[in-house]
Order: sequence, then structure tokens, then C-alpha cells
Amino acid sequence: MKDKIKKLSEQIKKAKRVAIFLHRNPDEDSIGNALAIQLWLEKEGKRVQVFSFEKTDGQFNKLKAFSKIAVTSPQKFNKLQAKKFSHLIYPDVASLSMINDEFIYPSTSCNIRLDHHPGESWADLEIVDTTASSTAEVVVEIFNELKIEWDKNIASLLMLALIGDTLNFQTPSTTERTFKTAGFLLSQGADLVWANRIYYSKLSSNELKSYATLLKNMEVDEKRELVWFGLDKSYMIKDKPGYRGRLIDFLTNNVRMLSRPERYVVVSYFEPGGYRVNFRSSKKEVDVRKWALEFGGGGHVNASGAMVKADNIKQAMKMVLDAFDRIYG
Repeated sequence: MKDKIKKLSEQIKKAKRVAIFLHRNPDEDSIGNALAIQLWLEKEGKRVQVFSFEKTDGQFNKLKAFSKIAVTSPQKFNKLQAKKFSHLIYPDVASLSMINDEFIYPSTSCNIRLDHHPGESWADLEIVDTTASSTAEVVVEIFNELKIEWDKNIASLLMLALIGDTLNFQTPSTTERTFKTAGFLLSQGADLVWANRIYYSKLSSNELKSYATLLKNMEVDEKRELVWFGLDKSYMIKDKPGYRGRLIDFLTNNVRMLSRPERYVVVSYFEPGGYRVNFRSSKKEVDVRKWALEFGGGGHVNASGAMVKADNIKQAMKMVLDAFDRIYG
């Protein structure tokens, strides 16, 4: 890893303009890392822009650097903006499909992936640690190896990223290293209260009420030790930034309180003929990533995602459950 960090340092010295990308449905680990990297590079005298190909969640309006995120289309970036950047950085991005299906890989630039998800290599330079609980852990290690100048803002953004991807240190991927990373960030001035306030202040009162009613759709299969939700088009609101992510988090976090089921899955309408599937598990040894791989998806052992092509929610749910039985039956 040290050799790769050295190569990263060499590339950053060469960089003229840098683009950083958020993944689809950007969360704390995506936004926190992207903005922390931006602040670091600006200190290095680089011209930097963070891009998102969808509107970002208003939850993050409290972030001082949030207004710097440019929302654009992949077509516009591919045609007008890509050639302006010498280096492109993808934090927390396991595959290009996590950004946008219409995004064209800019082969004339240096593409750099910083991540903790397993998966096939695709960037020019990749620093990936699959033992880390979050990309934030990886970025903190990189920053320390590079001996960057830490400040409160960078440390707080990475604390937010760390909290977000570990569900406030509750996921099975949380380790001693995770807590050591949190302790280090606190020593560098990270504002833990601020990070928690942003992490927990996701829902409006109306959203909380509407999400709570969706718990009635919960299906519990004691034999499979599985809980699932099937949400058709009527449940999905496309014009509210971050809506899907907040909804999935709410449902999966609440069913974690059930004593018996080991796996949770949410199948939700995404587009005509396409359904998004979010896989979760409550135990470190219970692997749902291989379930997602059945549909060309990926992610972590305990949290993965995929897309399923189906005509309706009933068909999509059947495909997901059939795959479950093939893998775990």
C-alpha cells in the first residue's frame, strides 16, 4: 500500500486540475471523503471540483464545503468538462456503474480509485483496502502516510464519513482499527457532535411518518431467516434528492432490531423495467455480497446492492428470492 501511496503522491504533484466524483445516491462516506480530499488538494495549490450526476441530499447543507459540489449530467461532463481535468479521483466507488451508466471513462486522464469495496480493478491507480470498515479509514491512512497538514474541517468530514459507513460504529465491519481511526480524528480536532448531528438529521417529520407506514410491508420468512420489502413505483419519489437512500437506511436499520432474521433485502422500483436491490446482513460471517453478484452487483459482505431487470415488483422479488435459494439453500 505504501508503494501505491507514493505513486499517488507523484501523480498529485503532476496534477493541474482534479475532478472528484460522488457515487449514485451519495452518502456520508462518499461526500465526506470527496470534500476532505478537495480541501487537502486545495491546500496543495490544486484546482479541484467535486461532481455529482444527481442532486445531492439537502441533509448535507450544513456542510461548509457542500455548496462547492457541481451537479451536472454525465453527457455534459463527457462532452464539455472531462478534457479540462488531468486527474480524476473516485472515492468509495467500486465500479463505474456506481457513478452513472452513461459516464464515459476518461482514458486521457489519470483515474484514481480510493476504496474499501472488493471488486475488479478498473482505474489507472487504485488504493483499495477491503479490510477497512469504510473508505474514510483508507483515506486517513493515506493522509498520514503523505504527512498532510490536518485541520478541524478535514478531520470532521472524515469523521462524518466514518460514522456514516459504519452506522455509527454498529456494522459488523467495525474493528479496533475503526475506533483507533476515530480517536485519531478526534485528536486532530474532529467535531463528533457536529458529525452525529448531520448523520442523524436526515428525515423531515412527514418523511418519518411515511417511512414508518412502510414497515407494514415487511415480510418475515423464519425458515430463510430473511426479512424483505417490495416497493413498487407508487412508493418511490424521484424528485427528492437522497429520498431512496434515506428510505433504505430507515427500513434496514429498523429491522436490525428483530432478534432472528440474519439477512434483509429491499427491492424498490428504480426505472421502467429496472428495480434496485439493497442487501444487508446483521452478522459478520453472513455474506450477502455473493447474493448481489448474482445480478452483476457488488459491495461489502454485509451491505451490497444490484439492479434487477423485471416487468414488475412481483417478478423482481421472485428473481431475488430464487437467487437466495440457489446460493443459500
